[in-house]
Amino acid sequence: MPDSSVPPSPAQARWDWPLITVAFLLLFVGSGVRTSIGLLIVPLIQEFGWSRGALSAAISLQLLLYSVGHPLAGMTYDRYPLKPLVLVGLGLCALAFFLAAGMQSLWQAYLLLGVMLGIGLVGPSPLTSSTLVLRGLPARRDLALSLSGTGVNSGQLVLGPLSTSLILSVGWRSTYLFLGGLFVGMAALVVAVLRGARSARVAAVGPAGGPEPHAAPGEGGADVGMSQAVRHLPFWLMAVPYFFCGFADNVILVHLPLLARDQGLPPMVAGAAVGLLGGASILGTLAMGPLAYVASKKDLLAGTYLLRVVAFFLLPFMAGATGVYLFAGLFGVTYFITSPLVASLTVDLYGSGSLGSMFGWLNLAHFLGGALGPAAGALLYQLQGSYVGTLLLCAALSFVAATVSALIRRPPPSISSAPS
Repeated sequence: MPDSSVPPSPAQARWDWPLITVAFLLLFVGSGVRTSIGLLIVPLIQEFGWSRGALSAAISLQLLLYSVGHPLAGMTYDRYPLKPLVLVGLGLCALAFFLAAGMQSLWQAYLLLGVMLGIGLVGPSPLTSSTLVLRGLPARRDLALSLSGTGVNSGQLVLGPLSTSLILSVGWRSTYLFLGGLFVGMAALVVAVLRGARSARVAAVGPAGGPEPHAAPGEGGADVGMSQAVRHLPFWLMAVPYFFCGFADNVILVHLPLLARDQGLPPMVAGAAVGLLGGASILGTLAMGPLAYVASKKDLLAGTYLLRVVAFFLLPFMAGATGVYLFAGLFGVTYFITSPLVASLTVDLYGSGSLGSMFGWLNLAHFLGGALGPAAGALLYQLQGSYVGTLLLCAALSFVAATVSALIRRPPPSISSAPS
């Protein structure tokens, strides 16, 4: 479904690249820190003797608040300007790391790394980045989503090794201060860019109900409210596959290194495979933009899930490092591309008026699947003594996701005129 939005004025178009850069850096910082949290708690175990279970519970609390925060933040984005809400999230993250640098007690880890960071990371999240792009750059939203979306894996590839290096060279307390400063710098950039964008009347910086100079309506006509969308099948045809997507994502992120170890492969192979997965994800996300101009997004989603089916079926039969690398490359291409596709398809079907609420709830479905995936993978491994059952389950769920995604159709035109 190619973009059909009214082209922006020259004054608005001047802010395209600054907005894409902010969206990229929000994902770079937020996702980079969130996926590096395991590295950041290792020195706490070493210095204070706190158990893995105790710190893992703090991180679980963080993930719970991060997940639940998405629909709440989404509903807020639909009603209020974006900038102050993002700044609150970035400020909470900065404050959490600054205070954590002086941490001495376990309860402080729960408060700072669990509660404050869990709530704060909703600010620099895919929900925020996608809302910024879809409202601010609707005429080029697919290309903008593909470019900004590479921030997820770029952050993983850079901030993880950088944090480890800093911890080894200057200590964890100084590393926490550095990360707090990173969020402060990100906040300053958000203020500068969104202030200029507001002066050019770019839609992204205001609430959904405010003026949207070149906003994109849904295919069915006027913007559709969340209360109408959930009563119709297309929303659930996106939500169910996205739940399965989260399930498979986290099965692989948690269990791929363990699968490699079970094959007798050295730890460096697992590390290289995770790095390859991240690199392939960048390529897949970049490809999404051009592909969305020549193919429908529902078909791209279905094709993405089918590629996962192939990868999951092949892995049990591919032994050695070559097999692990091939799987990492195939799966990596599909890893993050689903997020910008689902976000853009949501606007195609329902318009941008309730984008925050809809994508927030869709993200919650994704994260709930992600929470179940690792535990289900571990249970099947204990029952079978191998990962074959886990991989076949992921293949089956991915096939269902592909089939369901192919059934997505625009909602009935009648809901566009229904009261929200």
